[in-house]
Amino acid sequence: MIDRWADPFGVDTAAHFGLLEHDLKPKPAWTALVRLQRALLDGGAPDRAVAPLRATVAAGPADLRVLAFRRRDGTTTLALWRAVSQWDNQTLVETPAAPAAVRLQLSGGEAGGALSTDVVSGKRKRLPEGQEIALELTGSPVLVSGLR
Repeated sequence: MIDRWADPFGVDTAAHFGLLEHDLKPKPAWTALVRLQRALLDGGAPDRAVAPLRATVAAGPADLRVLAFRRRDGTTTLALWRAVSQWDNQTLVETPAAPAAVRLQLSGGEAGGALSTDVVSGKRKRLPEGQEIALELTGSPVLVSGLR
């Protein structure tokens, strides 16, 4: 989890596999994992008596992936991401994923007050009232939390 030593010139690529720099400074991947943990873990088993949230993907790219996490307070958090490569193997250059519109339809649930969080950048946005969630996904996973 920690880089073995400082390698500012990138001579030894194996020295950069950690989630933390050699001096324990967090890398972006570490920060994203911490955000993900904080959003999904709430310290106990979910309340199984609560009816599960029903959501349907009304529109989205073919590479869209969605997971639902039920929390102890009765809310649901949706994790959305795209299974798309962001690396060009020919040029060895990062290639950001083009934005794609996603629409989720909630049946019996409410999006008002829910919060969307980009796991990589940390940007947060409060969702409007209603039973539809409209997002734009790039290559970063997005969490939609507080759904009822």
